Amino acid sequence: MEGSSIAQIERAAVAAEPAANNVMGRKHQDKFSGPSAQPAVGGQAYDGPVVRNPLAPVPKISDRITNGRGSLAIRDRIQYLKQHPDELREEIGRIDQIIENALPYESPSTAGSRERILETWSLIIPILAQREIPQVDLWNVDIVAKYAREYLIFRLNCTDGKGGAKFVKAMTLRNWHNHLVHCIAKYTIDAQARKCGSQLLVAGGLYVALETVVDTLIIDNSLNRHNDERKYFGREELLLLLEAGMGDGNEASSFARFQLNTQLTIAFTTGTRPSSLAFAHPDYEKRGLYPTLADIVLERHEGGIAVKLHLKNFKGSNGPADGKEQWLMLTPVGEWFNLPFETGFWLVGALVLREALADHDSIDSVLDGEEAKIRIKPECLSEPLFLANAPGGREREGEKKPQSARALSEAITQRCRSAGLDGGGMYVFRRAAADWFGRLLAADAAAELLGHKPETQQIFRKHYSRGSLNIPLVAQRLGEMKGPGSAMAEVAARQQVFSSVAVKCLVRRMGRDGRKDKGSTGAEPESSVSGEAGVSEEGEAPGAAAEAEDPDDPELTAAEQAETLVRFSEVVGHQRDLDIAWDGIYELLPAGAKKHKPWVQAERQRIKMLRRDFDRLPTVTEEAFAAAEEVMLSCLVGLQKIRGAHLRRARRAKVEVSRKAALSVKWDTLKARQTAQAQLNEPMARVKEALKAQQEDAWENEEEDTAENEKASKELSLHLRLIVSGAGSNRGPGPAKTTVEPKGKGKERETGPSDTIPGGLFHFEPETEQPAGEEPINASDAAANTLGSGEAVDIHAVRKEFLKSLVDPVVEYKQNKAFFEEHHKCLQCQRYVSNETKQKKEWTSFGRLSRHIKECHNPWAELELLMYAPDGRMHCPLKTCDFVSTNVASVRKHCLNGCERRDAFKAMQEQYAGQQMKRNADWVVWKAKQKELEEAAAVDEEGAAGPSYTDEVEGPSVTLTANMSRAALLEAARSFLRGIKTTFDRVMRLDWETLFAQGQELGYFGGTEFAAFEKDLKGLKDLIEGLYQEAAK
Repeated sequence: MEGSSIAQIERAAVAAEPAANNVMGRKHQDKFSGPSAQPAVGGQAYDGPVVRNPLAPVPKISDRITNGRGSLAIRDRIQYLKQHPDELREEIGRIDQIIENALPYESPSTAGSRERILETWSLIIPILAQREIPQVDLWNVDIVAKYAREYLIFRLNCTDGKGGAKFVKAMTLRNWHNHLVHCIAKYTIDAQARKCGSQLLVAGGLYVALETVVDTLIIDNSLNRHNDERKYFGREELLLLLEAGMGDGNEASSFARFQLNTQLTIAFTTGTRPSSLAFAHPDYEKRGLYPTLADIVLERHEGGIAVKLHLKNFKGSNGPADGKEQWLMLTPVGEWFNLPFETGFWLVGALVLREALADHDSIDSVLDGEEAKIRIKPECLSEPLFLANAPGGREREGEKKPQSARALSEAITQRCRSAGLDGGGMYVFRRAAADWFGRLLAADAAAELLGHKPETQQIFRKHYSRGSLNIPLVAQRLGEMKGPGSAMAEVAARQQVFSSVAVKCLVRRMGRDGRKDKGSTGAEPESSVSGEAGVSEEGEAPGAAAEAEDPDDPELTAAEQAETLVRFSEVVGHQRDLDIAWDGIYELLPAGAKKHKPWVQAERQRIKMLRRDFDRLPTVTEEAFAAAEEVMLSCLVGLQKIRGAHLRRARRAKVEVSRKAALSVKWDTLKARQTAQAQLNEPMARVKEALKAQQEDAWENEEEDTAENEKASKELSLHLRLIVSGAGSNRGPGPAKTTVEPKGKGKERETGPSDTIPGGLFHFEPETEQPAGEEPINASDAAANTLGSGEAVDIHAVRKEFLKSLVDPVVEYKQNKAFFEEHHKCLQCQRYVSNETKQKKEWTSFGRLSRHIKECHNPWAELELLMYAPDGRMHCPLKTCDFVSTNVASVRKHCLNGCERRDAFKAMQEQYAGQQMKRNADWVVWKAKQKELEEAAAVDEEGAAGPSYTDEVEGPSVTLTANMSRAALLEAARSFLRGIKTTFDRVMRLDWETLFAQGQELGYFGGTEFAAFEKDLKGLKDLIEGLYQEAAK
């Protein structure tokens, strides 16, 4: 009855069941019949529905057409089309095309599942029939009736389950059954090409037969009918993830970290789906079904910035006409230690880096502004809220494209891996948020937040209620306010955190550190858990734990990769195709191309190198070579995809085994979990540093500028902090970047161990007695916003200090890069107004410039900017020191030898000079490795032709300029001698004896020449060792 109208269907249903109306004692009259239904008289037989008189005139309604906006537009359009017949025909053609191409709405995920049914059906049915079946006959009614049940059985037997299970789950099998039934109903045809799938399923009994087979397979194979263990990521896990995204120091990927932190805090607070923040299918990207900057409102609220988020895309598309929407209010936090969980904190940082704010271009400007609503640039409103990143996590240049839900999930998985957590997507936060609000408020409130369809009060919810805006999300989620079920929710959270993923992660770290320390020292570690020792284990051999795998580093070794890949024939086949493609390329090049620079293994880099270093054979055209290159790249892409899938699976299996070993009974003790739980209750170290820096600034402004308050603190042994602000501080052109640690209110503040941890979040300390009257800060408690001394904390100032510490290095990096791209010079060197050579020096690559900035514009090097005085002389950077000189070198010498804080200056010099020495050493090692590969290639090339003496050992080099100071010259000499020693060590490693023996066989050397050469070589070595030792002094 396809194509029938609703009225025809209703009439047919009534005609099919006349007895039902007689039993009710009424004549049936549907809405198309007479004015009302009449009682049946004496059970009179039903005589069918009353049909409207076909001769009745159609009511005249033309006079009743109002002059509304739609009616007037229709009249104008009709009048225009009457005057333009060609456009009328085009309009009718467009209408016909829409009708012809119209399809029922189907979500891409469902469509993809049904496409896989069609694909696997076309593969399996010919195997079961043991003959070739034409494509047009695959869904013939006889084929479907015979092989539909066999298809499900065969597919189940051929498909492995997750995690090494023999079969898939019962739910997966039922999904196959449901999609197969749909395909049967839609595609099955008879011999006359008429659709008969529904008839086959119902009248033919195939539906019942398929259900019977599914139930039998579930029972006989004991398929798993239960869900996997669900993961819940709460406050503690989010803390680990945020910390993992702060400490790598890579400014190029900082925007991606800010963006991901924003998404993580939204997921933690609201439990939103990934498809609400990013498009879940390419079709959604084309249709613009993703949030844009127009979907957020930034308002100043209680000292911070509140984010009002408008979500319109649920499960990707939200259906063709559902029109669901959700408003979420993400307010600022009320406690300083909760700042990392504030969405507005991370979102504002990301928008500043994107330069998307209309009236602000810096953190100071946006946080100190007075307007109630922060505007976004009008030209940016249509841009995606979350942007796709370039490879490596860098910010994409050019067109701003939206991020996909798959990329978001991969980014979260990678962050989990960096933090040492078991992988999980946004749904681990969604479950935890829904569970929390369900306990805290009610199931209805949790369902409202999750965006589930309400079953009651639809009119009220859609047209009157504010919905999720009525829920104080941030305050409730972080425990800063109490709700109806707060007591029960807090007790439940405390009993669950003991076995949470975050606690297990920290216990693994303790076990890993304990095994490493035990293996390196050869002694049993102490039983307490600390940063230097793990939980002890009786009877374990010293050093045995040092070989244990790092559970946070699941990378496969080369041997493991090779062993994994050879087990799969498809990988071997793709590799064979790639090797054949490379042989085709080498045939187009001169002899020797195959062995040219064998250390260049990356295919794309190697093909570029071959194009650069070799000319094609005279008979080979560019088109032929390009075609061979295209074939090779195609084979490479196929190999990389299949290799990546198998290696990821093997890597996951390895890390799972390693983590289970790390969380064994040897290290997973009650004390270890209690210590980890206590550490998770501490505020993040980076926030504590921001609080400390903010208080130092406040104390500096309150205290008098006395010599006592200018004394450097104990922290100068790591980072020298100088007072260069305040009255009378007008030295030099450069701004001050560091500050001294002052005393506060007549009492010197003690520096806790956590304040000196570089880039870390958690520090494990032995238990110590708490001073009387003081209690440790519990970040999971919404305590008073004060320190232990009762001193109030300015949350706005801490927020500003914390955000500036994260954003300012990125802004400086972008400024340096922009200046380099325009002038090929160093922006930082432009501050040296007295050194024209530095200002004019040009750089060939931004990588070299970045190394120059790290080495020459660190705090030790830039002390020079603090030495300048208006009188043209040079002063000691320390304000309390009166040393004056005429050149930088003498001031540096004074800082290292004569200044009252010389120990701190020496520590600073050693720290940053050590970084440069390490880079030079790494470069020498890399260069030596390259030379060894070249030597091996040379041996392969020469074969039996005898030894080669063309290899040269590259020595060190140093650049000297006329205006270099004595200290700079001395440092250059030391660096040169270090290079000589490293180079000479490599010379001594060469097998000179073998070379001379081969030379004697060929008649190049006499029998006594090697002894004399060896003696001279040893004498030269002793001379260089002596020079190096003198330079080291």
